[in-house]
Amino acid sequence: MTVWEGNGFNVQTDGGNSFNFVDVETAGNPFDVNLSQRGININQGQTFTLSFDASTDAGTRTMIAGIGLFVDPFTNQSQEVTVTENSQTFTLELVANFTSTDSRVLFDMGADTGIVVIDNVVLTLNEDTGGGDELLENGDFEA
Repeated sequence: MTVWEGNGFNVQTDGGNSFNFVDVETAGNPFDVNLSQRGININQGQTFTLSFDASTDAGTRTMIAGIGLFVDPFTNQSQEVTVTENSQTFTLELVANFTSTDSRVLFDMGADTGIVVIDNVVLTLNEDTGGGDELLENGDFEA
């Protein structure tokens, strides 16, 4: 499980399904509560598809999901999504605005309070930019 990191990393299992579960008790900066997986080779101009399932207990709340640098200046390509009590699949198309061999997928959840459940995270490099293969490890949090 060490491929995922951040203070928002907390795998739980219920009914045979493992997922990341975080309870944000105090709202602050979005990046104050983070889940990331790094070590991804990303080049500026490449197009990626990030998909994941997410839900909350807070009615609705927002979080940020995307790809980005793991170090200063933390350049990223991300989108704010609105999560609801019903688990839903989000699919984001992201065009990299940075280059690094130690890039990351990121989920910043600190701007709002409430539980956030994340599962089935998949990142692929789009075919038209030379990809198509899954780039993450343990995106379903089962390992």
